[in-house]
Amino acid sequence: MSEWLKSFSSSSFMPHAQCFLWQEDLLALYVISDSLIVLAYIIIPMAIVRFLRARHDIQVNKVIVLFAAFILLCGTTHLLSIITLWHPIYWISGLVKALTGVISILTAYITWQLVPKLIIKPNLLKNHFAIHHAYADSVKHSPNAVIYTNSTGNIIYHNPAALQQDQAIVLGQEAFFFNEEKTGTPLFKIIWRQLNAHKPWQGDISHTIEGIKRYCHYTLTPLTAITPEGLKERQYSSVAIDITRRVEAEDLNQVLIRTDPLTQLPNRVTFREQINHAIKTTQGNNAQFAILYIDIDRFKAINDNFGHNIGDLLLKMVSKRIQSSIRTSDLFARLSGDEFCVLITPWLTENNIEDIIDKIKFQLKNPILLPTEKLSIQVSISIGVAFYPEHGETYDALIQHSDTAMYHVKNTGRNGYAFCSPELIEKNRRKQELSIALQDTIKHNQLTLVFQPKANILTQEISGFESLLRWKHPELGTISPTEFIPIAEHSGFIQNLGVWTMQKACEQLKIWQNQTGHPYTLAINISAHQLQQESFVQSSLNIIEAAGVNPALLELEITESIFIDQPLLAREKIIALKNKGIKFSLDDYGTGYASLTLLSQLPINILKIDMSFIHSMANNQTHRVIIENTITMAQALKISVIAEGVETVQQLELLKTYHCNELQGNLLSPPLSSQEIAKKYYATSS
Repeated sequence: MSEWLKSFSSSSFMPHAQCFLWQEDLLALYVISDSLIVLAYIIIPMAIVRFLRARHDIQVNKVIVLFAAFILLCGTTHLLSIITLWHPIYWISGLVKALTGVISILTAYITWQLVPKLIIKPNLLKNHFAIHHAYADSVKHSPNAVIYTNSTGNIIYHNPAALQQDQAIVLGQEAFFFNEEKTGTPLFKIIWRQLNAHKPWQGDISHTIEGIKRYCHYTLTPLTAITPEGLKERQYSSVAIDITRRVEAEDLNQVLIRTDPLTQLPNRVTFREQINHAIKTTQGNNAQFAILYIDIDRFKAINDNFGHNIGDLLLKMVSKRIQSSIRTSDLFARLSGDEFCVLITPWLTENNIEDIIDKIKFQLKNPILLPTEKLSIQVSISIGVAFYPEHGETYDALIQHSDTAMYHVKNTGRNGYAFCSPELIEKNRRKQELSIALQDTIKHNQLTLVFQPKANILTQEISGFESLLRWKHPELGTISPTEFIPIAEHSGFIQNLGVWTMQKACEQLKIWQNQTGHPYTLAINISAHQLQQESFVQSSLNIIEAAGVNPALLELEITESIFIDQPLLAREKIIALKNKGIKFSLDDYGTGYASLTLLSQLPINILKIDMSFIHSMANNQTHRVIIENTITMAQALKISVIAEGVETVQQLELLKTYHCNELQGNLLSPPLSSQEIAKKYYATSS
């Protein structure tokens, strides 16, 4: 150190350094300190230049450049003060100091004038926002509400849309997502868990402002902003999209999805949800509930006879009466058409259910008056009842089994109720099995026709046959028509069976015509479902024409129910076919609703007395009187009478005394195949 200091002893050394000749440590401190200052004064301007090259949006960048030049010049003066220790270049040092002084005064003046403008005040917050956000104009004109807050949650900017949507009122107001009470603690925690993790949060939030509920979809984003002072500041942006109309439309859509538009009752969707909810709440605590499946009797006939407008009015009136008769704790829903369901929870005993059913039936005891239409309609209902968990542990099982019980009521006279039972469940299983198996009967040639002879009651001469459908399944065996015909009618497959039966019967009639030359008549049973088809008349005529048979030899057997459900339509179609020469017979007379007045108006040729009367006539004086008077009345109307199910000579002799026209039954012959008929009657006739 002493040798280094002695190097300053030359006469050319600058005067200001001579004061250090006797203070070696102070001279070293001087050189080291100025060197560090020079290094710092070079690094700082370089950093400022780098910053300005990256941030072109800084509006006071010229001032910052001037400030950088000032720092650089200050560093230069310190550098020259070190150099002059060895080389006395005082003029250069003096000029640099003079330039530094000028730049210093200029920088100080500009800074003094600019700083007050950069201080953040409420009325200048918009300019502050413009400094830090390059897209201020697009935000300003956005239809969505946009607000920016500082780190403490106070709003420092909002666009006009925020005022319109009541997202912000004044600057400085606390944003809602900083307020746990307004946001709600659970949502507040979720939002800030995201924001504190430097992640945006999105979600829908509702606000009630002046009694009006608004729904908005929010996107909350944490930001790092640079203040005009060049400091980093945590800010938050909130973009709110008003989705009130969309939410209201969705809510309305949910109402439409879950409510029946005609009766305003809960619909199938809601009923399914409530059943599933009831199942969940009752599992594990041995609780039970009941389902009532309600169907209006003969509602289709009401629609067909009076029109759908009347049908709709009737549905409304019926639903109101049923609603008034059940408990407020029970759920009443319309599933479809004329089908309703009641969820009864909890229930105690079957007696409780019967009490509710009695109340419902009592409400429907009086006819339903439709004053505007000047109509009075008597309505009855069939009800099926199923219990959870006894009759099913799922919605589908409970509905299916209550529906099974309801159809049992339909098939046994209507206007009543039935509780589901293992027997009914097994019957329904069998019904489903047969319904599926029916679909393949025609394709797999499982159907056949047999023919039961009819004869003149006095001469016993064969006058014709009735075709009867038989089904033999390879696994299920022989299935009775009384079992599978109702299933075919319910499933709609009766149309296929009807067409097949008429085709095969007409083909057989043509064979008899060709082989015997005898004008045998052939009766074919027609279902009410077939007659309701619009194309029934033309389809029948096409089959008859294709087979090449004489229409006058055909008899179509119908039942009384055809005239009760759709009397006008049935009459029109029957007359249309009668005009082609086809005869019609009324089957099973006495078991239905036909009165003497109705019989006189029916366009029929033949009346068939049901076998139940024939079987009991020998021991039942009332039935004998009914049979005798029916025959007398029918013949007076020029309607021929056939007695079905004649099995004894005593029955035959009584019918002769009543002057019955023809007989049919096992006494004459059981149903025979076409081959058996050929052997028995062709040979006889030849």
